[in-house]
Amino acid sequence: MIQIKNLQDCCGCSACAQGCPKQCIQMVQDKEGFLYPQINKNQCIDCGLCEKICPFLNQSTPNQAIKAFAAYNTDSQIRKNSSSGGIFSLFADWIIQQQGVVFGASFNAEWDIVHVYITRLNELQKLQGSKYIQSNIGQSFKEVKSFLDKGKKVLFSGTPCQVSGLKHFLRKEYPNLFTIDFICHGVPSPLIWQLYLNETISKRHKQKSDIKSINFRNKDKGWKDFQFTINAQPYLVKESTKENVYMKAFLSNLILRPSCHSCRIKSGRSGSDITIGDFWKVENVIPEWNDDKGTSAIIINSEKGEELFSSVTCKKKSVETEKIIQYNIAYNESAKKNPSREYFFNHLTSKKSIYKQIEHTFPLKTRIKRTIKNFLSLLAK
Repeated sequence: MIQIKNLQDCCGCSACAQGCPKQCIQMVQDKEGFLYPQINKNQCIDCGLCEKICPFLNQSTPNQAIKAFAAYNTDSQIRKNSSSGGIFSLFADWIIQQQGVVFGASFNAEWDIVHVYITRLNELQKLQGSKYIQSNIGQSFKEVKSFLDKGKKVLFSGTPCQVSGLKHFLRKEYPNLFTIDFICHGVPSPLIWQLYLNETISKRHKQKSDIKSINFRNKDKGWKDFQFTINAQPYLVKESTKENVYMKAFLSNLILRPSCHSCRIKSGRSGSDITIGDFWKVENVIPEWNDDKGTSAIIINSEKGEELFSSVTCKKKSVETEKIIQYNIAYNESAKKNPSREYFFNHLTSKKSIYKQIEHTFPLKTRIKRTIKNFLSLLAK
């Protein structure tokens, strides 16, 4: 029987819940907004399967990268709408053309992040773009297995721990399964996201139904200076990551899942076929590609990954894997815990402004500078 004694020992992948033969494990949200397994001991038969398929209890060995590339989609619009170079869209497109199924993270009606699957090209936009919230995996692993058993090609994309969870859940290799993970900084709390979103729209006298789109990586000002936007025609929010309170909380590691501070699926341990990410500092490696439109970093981890990458047409250039890792330290290193994290969550309350609760975790000097800057900007108007 799986027992979570320390929160950092669970990544929330839900492999245990979906794999339980008695379905006596539920994923329940804790006070921080993260899901953890809760076992109905009256129904548990103590078979131990939940422990056998937990990716944190059964660490895999690191992948040995076969090849690495810098790449981008030659369709300028898809590239613009994507977080980096728009390569994931090409992989998904190819799978769907093979009458396959693509799994990935999507917004739902409440603007939470959930894992869904698509089978049509006109649904692809649901899965495009980075979404900085931990997704609810739901029953995706079971659905993946069902499609695989029917002989369908399946592309599953997710965080490294979600890909590892799926692999452990399946307990065998499928030739028709392709997996993609990304270089992961860490996953923020869905609860904090909803508190932020609810306060943001209420301040502007709007409702969730007014929202047309949310983009964590809007490229209107370029790839390197991306903006966070909430579009309700016109924009409700259009701010740089230095200005937006939610993005500051994410990037300062204030609201990440506890397991993200001691991640056991780093250094290519997910078992994915391909790892993707941003090719930061591409100008240092391929100067002629420095167009500020976004370039993807591609690490090929398996022969199936090679097959998938060779099946798509894109602008690409072979690079050393070390060049990608050099500018993406999150490939090997876990996010350092914000020293204010425990205080923030222990004093979190929905009765106070989430903006103020986040801002108060930053140093006084930083808050004073920001107050002066905001005051001066008001005078300028």
